[in-house]
Amino acid sequence: MLSQEEIKDFEEQLLKQKMDFEEQLGKIAKKDKGIKGNYKTSFPDYGREDQDNAEEVEIYDSTLPLEGQLELELRKVNIALDKIEQDKGYGLCENCGKEIGLKRLKAYPWASRCITCAKQKKSSS
Repeated sequence: MLSQEEIKDFEEQLLKQKMDFEEQLGKIAKKDKGIKGNYKTSFPDYGREDQDNAEEVEIYDSTLPLEGQLELELRKVNIALDKIEQDKGYGLCENCGKEIGLKRLKAYPWASRCITCAKQKKSSS
């Protein structure tokens, strides 16, 4: 079981990661006021020339998947922070209920599954 000190350390890491993800998202997207936690990728406007338009589309196409991935990771961080704040099982696998290994949490503090369940989910996908 994680100690209160370990949980506090993970909470600090998660808060830093949250700020980092939000900063990265802020560079490529704007917060969607209609949907909490959602962002909208900005479509760049470099000009009206064909070359400008092609470059705009290329940049938009490359940032859209990045936005989606950052949103997903930010959501996971927020879920982990909520678990800590509400004392609702941070560090426990949401699948099997066992403790998530300390090494895994250190590498991925927003992990919601133990390594065994994460591998099983990955192989079944």
